[in-house]
Amino acid sequence: MESTHSNASPLTLKDAPVENLRPLKVRVIGAGYACDIPCEYLHRLLHRRVSQVFLDLRKIADKFGYNTAHSYQYSFEPNPTWLAFYAPAEEICNYLTSAAEKYNVLRFVKLRHRVTQCVWDDSAKKWKLEIENVKSGETFEDDCDVLVNARGIIGGGSSFIQIAPNLQKLEGIKLNCFVRSKAWISNPFGDNVMKSLGLDLKTIEFSPEQIQAIQTDPESYLKFRQIIEREGNSVHALSLAKSEVQTHAVEAFTAMMRQRLGKKPEIADFLIPSFAVGCRRLTPGPGYLEALVEDNVKFINGKIAGIMPRGIKMDDGSEVELDVLVCATGFQTTTVPFPIIGRNEISLAARFTPYAETYLSMCVDGFPNYFMMLGPNSAIRTGSQSMILEAEGDYIIKCVRKLQKEDYFSIMPKPARVRDFQDYVGEYFKHTVYMDQCQSWYRSESGQGGRITGLWPGSTLHALETMRAPRWEDFELESREQNKLRWLGNGWSVTQIGDGGDPAWYLDPTIVDVPREGEPEKTDMNRLRPFSY
Repeated sequence: MESTHSNASPLTLKDAPVENLRPLKVRVIGAGYACDIPCEYLHRLLHRRVSQVFLDLRKIADKFGYNTAHSYQYSFEPNPTWLAFYAPAEEICNYLTSAAEKYNVLRFVKLRHRVTQCVWDDSAKKWKLEIENVKSGETFEDDCDVLVNARGIIGGGSSFIQIAPNLQKLEGIKLNCFVRSKAWISNPFGDNVMKSLGLDLKTIEFSPEQIQAIQTDPESYLKFRQIIEREGNSVHALSLAKSEVQTHAVEAFTAMMRQRLGKKPEIADFLIPSFAVGCRRLTPGPGYLEALVEDNVKFINGKIAGIMPRGIKMDDGSEVELDVLVCATGFQTTTVPFPIIGRNEISLAARFTPYAETYLSMCVDGFPNYFMMLGPNSAIRTGSQSMILEAEGDYIIKCVRKLQKEDYFSIMPKPARVRDFQDYVGEYFKHTVYMDQCQSWYRSESGQGGRITGLWPGSTLHALETMRAPRWEDFELESREQNKLRWLGNGWSVTQIGDGGDPAWYLDPTIVDVPREGEPEKTDMNRLRPFSY
């Protein structure tokens, strides 16, 4: 219960318009998709408040794999020039760089800077940052009101499946594939899409004529994208244990893998798993199975004992001589890369022990004004990951705007709500394929734990609705003012002052919500999705 005003000082009005566009310092750590979104949103929605991005990279977005192109893009920046259904790292990097340049994000980015420590100062109500200039070796300090960690701590895996087909095709190469675990290889995502669009299923590349048609017909390209998204969102039942979709997938993928590995059936005997489809990351891997059966490829599933000067030593004592060793074993997904120290000197690494706990994947109790993009339980296996990122960015900006407009020092989730979300996560995944007998980066304890910490507990559309509007009652908010409504200001709106806006904004056609005549409940927006506060 809040205290009464019996001992409160007399109120003096705040001499500012009700919108209260006070400056806030926001620092974003990270690169790529998660970096562009908060920067673009901050300056479009918060009227050019102070922000900066620190990246330990030579250029923006230089760490990407191989992904479904037309779904792996911003909703507001469609790219009609993708060369194929699956885009390699270079093409994704070029797309992100182009988007960053178009929206002038790079003016806020400091490349080749590494954040080495972040500490919450509870007396100053700010984050204190230690930063290293990687090029010069110089270190310096900075501070901010809000810290957004857009590095992500989720993983990818399937690295070798993505690169093997290209290695196999190199002239004069003899490829030894050391494979230690079983994996489902699916049909290329988009098979049904390609059929519905009359495209050739035998190739994932677009012809120059197809690219030209997409570029010159925006309406058709929108329909093309919608078909892809509907297809991705329609297979959520695949994640449910013992579902009809799951049973059909096991049968279909088993038959497909045996057919594509027909020249070397012993590979199929080893590679086809006994666990459910989707328990580990499901990878289309165009050309992977075909590469494994080529004459210049040797499939080795024995245990590796060590790496020697001239190659690999196997557990049985044999050695495989190599000229070049490519390590495609994935990467660590559960570590906190640098010290992040919250309230009461608790580190994020300690708070995430034995496994990561969050509120809706974006924030955690004990760490005021700290937000994560692509944090724990933030990845998705069916649907659009980039839409999750956009929803997270939008949610975080609403929280920052809450601090800014209503004069709060800090915001963080209540411990009880973090526990509630963790209870929900644990119960939800009991009924999914992700708890089957497999080792996966989705799990805690280096892929072998009993908690799913990588994936969102639901579908992409479930996540988008959950993140649609913050539940302020789930947060602890620390006010700057004794009178919690002092932010109402001096009685003016910024739209009445100078060029702060249009005093008749409420009549603008983009603002007016026109009901449907005779059936006001059936608006176009409500037809797309139910109304929410």
